[in-house]
Amino acid sequence: MRDNTELSKKQLVEALRGRGYVNVTHRQVTDWRTRDLLPPFDLEGVSLGRGHGRQESRWSRGELIIEQSAWIIELLNLFGDYRQVYVPLWLLGYPVHLGCVREALSQPLERAISSVQRDCTTECNMEDVLSEDAHRLAAKLEKEDSPILHIPADAIDLILNLFINPDYDLTDEGALKAFQLWQEQCQRLQATWSESTSEPAAADSIESLLNLASTVKQHLSVTEIKRCVDEAAYDDLRVVGRDIMILRRMWLMFTKLLARELPADFQLPKDLVLRFVLEMGRIAIYIDIALRSHGGGGDIDSLLPQWLAMVEAAFQAKCDEVSSSQSMQVA
Repeated sequence: MRDNTELSKKQLVEALRGRGYVNVTHRQVTDWRTRDLLPPFDLEGVSLGRGHGRQESRWSRGELIIEQSAWIIELLNLFGDYRQVYVPLWLLGYPVHLGCVREALSQPLERAISSVQRDCTTECNMEDVLSEDAHRLAAKLEKEDSPILHIPADAIDLILNLFINPDYDLTDEGALKAFQLWQEQCQRLQATWSESTSEPAAADSIESLLNLASTVKQHLSVTEIKRCVDEAAYDDLRVVGRDIMILRRMWLMFTKLLARELPADFQLPKDLVLRFVLEMGRIAIYIDIALRSHGGGGDIDSLLPQWLAMVEAAFQAKCDEVSSSQSMQVA
């Protein structure tokens, strides 16, 4: 149904307080508009005649603005910083200034690069810094209960260098073998979890891993993704926004399918789930921008509708199965 409800700032504050956000103020709404968390008014106030002042400026899509404002409050409570709200709002499908989105995508990448560069010295280059980080992370993961998290330090070292070190030369065969061993371990665990009687799939060959690593380094390293983000025009981001819309539809259907399979009393902390989903969405945006920048737009445009059709078919089949089962129970 089309949203034609006009909404003033005063009405927005009243609507949010009616939803339980009792501490929201007119000043906060003005601040959200100033920071481009909310779109500008698209209905300018008109004069009410001499001595009667002017009508308040308004938004033409009131319901959407109320929903967006409620999310702004929730996301500020979750992250504590308005700069971390632009990308989540965009992922959720709300109108956000694309310049703010691009900056919010770029800043974490810049911080990641700068953090590693600060630790580099003449005696300790970037590869040495990342190796130390990898061994610390591996030692921490080794304490976790799940064997799938017991990642060899050399494998983590490989992953960090691929994504962060622009000078990494991919000559460390030991790191590739460590990654191969971890891949074999993951496949054995997966076979155990699925109770499959078939043999686990063989790990990728060193040659195929090397080819994959080369592709990742070339197209999906942090420095390369940052370059693609910084150079993305608004039209490029609008195309990515259309991709996000498809991914969002698939995610909603997937979560509904998953909810049917989980026990009724199974629950995860809302904040934990929201952080995870939004972070996965951010990663999807980075990959989408980088691949399109490197000429992969045609493949994305072809694959996304296919994936959507597959998820829709699975969702419909599950709904039909549930309806059939309920009909049989009634009969």
